[in-house]
Amino acid sequence: MLSKIDLLTGSGEVSENEDNDGMGTAIGHPEEKCQAEDVQPKRDPPPPPKRESISAVAADLIAKAKLMDDGYVAVDGLSNEQIEEYFRESCDEKGLVGGQKAREFFQRTGLPTAVLSDIWKSVKPPHQQTGIRGLNRHQFSLFLRLVAFVQKGYDMENEELLMAALDPGVWAEVGAGPLEAPELQSPRKVDVGERSSLGIEHVTSNMKPLVGRELKAAGSYTSLPPLAYEVRYPPLKSDESAKLNALIGVDGFLFAYPSFGNGMLIWGSAEGKIAKLEAVEEPSKSLLRFAATKPHQAVACPREDSDAATCVEIENITYKSKKISCCYMDHDRSVMWVADREGWVSGYSVKDIDAKALAREHLIHQWRAFRVGYVSAMTVAIDGALWTGSSRGVMRVWPHAAGPPTIVSMFKPFSSDNETKARELRRSAFDRAHGSKIIALHSAADGYIIWSATAKDILLWDVGSGMCYGMIGHSNGSSPLKRANFFSETSGTPVIEKDKGMEVDPLNGAVLWRPTREDYGYCHSQQESWAQLSERSVVELTERITDGAGKAVKLFGKLGGKLSGTSSISKHTLEKDSMEAAPAQVLRSDIFSMIAPFNNTIWVAYLKGNIEIYSAAGKLQDSIMLGVDIACMACIGREIWVGTLLGDIVRVGIDEMTVRGRFRAHRCSLKSITQVGIRAYTLAADGSISGWSVEQGPRIHESCWKEFKALGAPCFSRASLGVLAVTWNCGESRPSPSSPFFRWISENSSDKSLIVISLQEVEMGGTSVAIAVAKETLSAKSQERGNANAQFWVNTTSASLGRHWYHVSLRQLSGMIVMVFARTDISKDLGAVHTSAVACGILGVGGNKGAVAVQLTLFRHHFAFICSHFAAHQHAVDVRNANYYTVLKDLNFKTVQSIFEEDDDETDYVDENMPSLQEESAIEDDVFSTQSGGAKDSTPSPPNNSENEFLRYVDGVFWMGDFNYRIDGNYEQVCELIAARELHPLLLCDQLKREHTSGRVFKGFEEPEIAFPPTYKFDKGATGELAYDSSEKRRIPAWCDRIMYRGNVPLTSNKPSPLPDSLIDSERKIEIIPTEYSCWMDVVDSDHKPVYGAFKVLLTKTDAVRKRDTVADILSKHIPQRDSIPRFSIAPHTLRLHPFHMPDQMVHIQNKGKNVIFFTIHPVRPEDALVVEVRPARGLIEPSQSKEIFLKANASDRDASMRNIMIRVTVFPQDSVGSSKEIYAKTGEFHALLLGQ
Repeated sequence: MLSKIDLLTGSGEVSENEDNDGMGTAIGHPEEKCQAEDVQPKRDPPPPPKRESISAVAADLIAKAKLMDDGYVAVDGLSNEQIEEYFRESCDEKGLVGGQKAREFFQRTGLPTAVLSDIWKSVKPPHQQTGIRGLNRHQFSLFLRLVAFVQKGYDMENEELLMAALDPGVWAEVGAGPLEAPELQSPRKVDVGERSSLGIEHVTSNMKPLVGRELKAAGSYTSLPPLAYEVRYPPLKSDESAKLNALIGVDGFLFAYPSFGNGMLIWGSAEGKIAKLEAVEEPSKSLLRFAATKPHQAVACPREDSDAATCVEIENITYKSKKISCCYMDHDRSVMWVADREGWVSGYSVKDIDAKALAREHLIHQWRAFRVGYVSAMTVAIDGALWTGSSRGVMRVWPHAAGPPTIVSMFKPFSSDNETKARELRRSAFDRAHGSKIIALHSAADGYIIWSATAKDILLWDVGSGMCYGMIGHSNGSSPLKRANFFSETSGTPVIEKDKGMEVDPLNGAVLWRPTREDYGYCHSQQESWAQLSERSVVELTERITDGAGKAVKLFGKLGGKLSGTSSISKHTLEKDSMEAAPAQVLRSDIFSMIAPFNNTIWVAYLKGNIEIYSAAGKLQDSIMLGVDIACMACIGREIWVGTLLGDIVRVGIDEMTVRGRFRAHRCSLKSITQVGIRAYTLAADGSISGWSVEQGPRIHESCWKEFKALGAPCFSRASLGVLAVTWNCGESRPSPSSPFFRWISENSSDKSLIVISLQEVEMGGTSVAIAVAKETLSAKSQERGNANAQFWVNTTSASLGRHWYHVSLRQLSGMIVMVFARTDISKDLGAVHTSAVACGILGVGGNKGAVAVQLTLFRHHFAFICSHFAAHQHAVDVRNANYYTVLKDLNFKTVQSIFEEDDDETDYVDENMPSLQEESAIEDDVFSTQSGGAKDSTPSPPNNSENEFLRYVDGVFWMGDFNYRIDGNYEQVCELIAARELHPLLLCDQLKREHTSGRVFKGFEEPEIAFPPTYKFDKGATGELAYDSSEKRRIPAWCDRIMYRGNVPLTSNKPSPLPDSLIDSERKIEIIPTEYSCWMDVVDSDHKPVYGAFKVLLTKTDAVRKRDTVADILSKHIPQRDSIPRFSIAPHTLRLHPFHMPDQMVHIQNKGKNVIFFTIHPVRPEDALVVEVRPARGLIEPSQSKEIFLKANASDRDASMRNIMIRVTVFPQDSVGSSKEIYAKTGEFHALLLGQ
């Protein structure tokens, strides 16, 4: 089977290796290749010339190495002895590099997992990836060469250079110099004495920066995290709360959307203490008014939790209250643009938002931008025109957005008498702007170039004409793009060589070859006709009608492609973009975010962890490899804050383009980051919002934490809760309500706040297992309701507990059930309930063995309750251990994906890179593959630190069930010792005690002292305490049913505490103390006895309001005060320009203050922005420095008379972005006199 890279390079054969290392043969079929070429669209380039694939090169080099008896392919900078040392360090007992040891070794390179996975596939032939698991010595040395190749800054996407790097001889001929030895970090050490406020270990290591042409290290965690201002915690009732997607700062207010009512949540005074707001419904207006009030008058949003900062929900902010799809804040013109899922755009004037009002009269623009798809990205150009990108890849420009108010209640967008004429931008007459969802639109600081991006490509556009400059990528040209054929209707999109960019004026940075103002009229009329044609097209109308059916076809196409192993043909495939006609590959995939800082650069982030930094004209200036999965990105002051999928913030300096610090901000992935003055706010996927000081540094953090330790004690109090945990293998029995089982539960509930019941073998048989597999696959949510058997246990238990208790949650998987009940008096403090299940029974997917679990928060502490049923039989210890590790590895509550993900109902195309079943099997040997989870052995190896990501972030865990660990001995001796009440010798022979003590299972967990006889195996119905198995099998009695627990405070004082003695840790401190551990011997419905444990849980309750106020006071005291009034001068105030005799002039803006200032510039009249070009449109100025502003007359024959063009300059401190403009911003003006021709 040929790999993807073989197909792309046109390779038909792979050299055969006769050695038994697995280098086999892969033969292509020329006739099949010809048939494939016949069906290609006419615009596709001819197939590349046949050349060797990377796998073939690797196989050939390995064969040469064996013939020469060198043992390894040469690695620059390393001797064979050093390579051998590395190999022994990472190989297993079979002499192959694979599994956990390989992952740990290669992670020391500092490269992202996805890059390591690509290297793995490059050095190992596809047919061998499902055979021998791991790398032999020769493949290992090739792996090291490619590690050095990437570390030096070369791109894995460049296949020719990559193949040259595999062969030392060919690489020497290239003349690129030696690759040098691969750089490895020292083995990572975890300092458990250093934790953040979330209780997460900070990784400390001897991390050596991997500095190359494009590669820089991500950096380690800061020694002390910043003090967080917690605005919103994860909602306790996620189904009844706002599922927020993004944040935006507006004049000192923090906006978050969409709210539960498809509007916005607003917090006032976001730079200091969140203002107490009051919502007042005015009958004459459909929006809410809010005003700062006294604390006792505050009215919080009723759907928000009581411990969240007071906010107001504004509903009806979109047309017909549809869900918000995106939002853009035009700070220069004080207009907030809001788009919804129906394609409508609304513009609100927020000039007087500091007057504490947002009402219907602030709506100044509203129209429908797209009938098909929705607005997925927006930006405003220097001329005030609104640029919109849709989920279908369409781009439109709305010039009237800079004019007087325009509200269109009906959809008639392109009639001749309508003011809302739009221009639709295309790459050519037949190609829409993009072929898929536009994820970002940004205006560079240059002011006259717009960047648009999808997950696969980036295009650059001219602001004045709306014409496409080209697409960022690689071409075969040897010089920068000089002139594109802007008016061709048939030519493909020009490729802007990323290493060269477009040719620009060295003085002012303007693109040299672009449409002139004389061309604007023709361009605009053409774009208006495209918009009309698009809207009135029969194809568009048909697409709208069949949209629902199309989604079904796409769904079945995905399923069919996965089941049949064939690639599906998608809409994106049929609509061949002109980008595919580029001479070479355009861009690496997975563009995730794009931003435009003040220094006239564009930062493009990829999901795999690398960031590319471009000039406004498309030239690649630098690249940073962070080594983390990127979730979002924002410009905060003079830094780029990168949010990761792990919940970290990585701070990257804009000027030096290096990592300045990293800290853990949230427990889960970040979704959005914004700045409101001196504070930055982050939104996590679980709905939590936290504020952070924009000013970062060890001294600031240390002083803040020191004062918080002195003043924060009144914010916390200790509480004690009783927990009853019960586990029972009920053997398919259904006890009557009067059964001792329910009576014991009722009697033991008097001093308890939580009751957790874990049941196994509620039902059995192949039918139950098959139904459970189907439910888990099609609708796992239904497993939270349970079937009739589960409902019996819930209803009967609820009846026995009485009216002071309520059922919190349930999760079922075949015969396993876990149920949680709570007292009604703690209901307001309990929430964020999620469930999960792991099957590891029949064929590895059966629910007869595995685990079910419930996770919840109580007083904002995270608890997990796990019910497990492990493999049976006396000698199956290794299988039981394997079950434990499977559960530990796969248990995942997926709160990010299933609860808070955005329901994007506008999927544009089927992912052509989605692997088929054959491809999935081909990569299962890849130890870095996220699809395979690493190498699969018969017995799973322990995860790092013996815990998965979920357990690391949980404060308290109760793990109970029928673990099936037995007593090593014979039946008669064990029964005799039980009869004599001599349990100590039996405990010495207990398999679980042995495995636990050795650290092979349940590492970090405790079990109460066992003082009761074994609970398995009894004769059903027998009442005697020694009525163990009397059948001919005479199964040895055992403690199969157990309860393990774990808090985050050790029980015994002789063990070192993982938490330092500080307030940051006492807030999270959970101590679990067992008070009783026994069984109910009078329950005879099953061959197992129920085991129960009574626990006292000591935890900390936080006064959220008091803590917020305390943190706000500390931050305001220790953060350096800004220069609230920027001081600057403009010279000259008046200048003259002539289109021919004096087309270029210059203005100087000088910063006379002591702090850095930001500035924005735009003509007062929007139409003048294209008559006189002003560059840059925004930027920053250091103290006592000046900035040159270039003006260029761009007049045409229509501008015959003299014009006085007023240009406004707005200046504000660097830490006042998102603050109130009237307080911190200062404006100035100068005049450009454009002389007549």
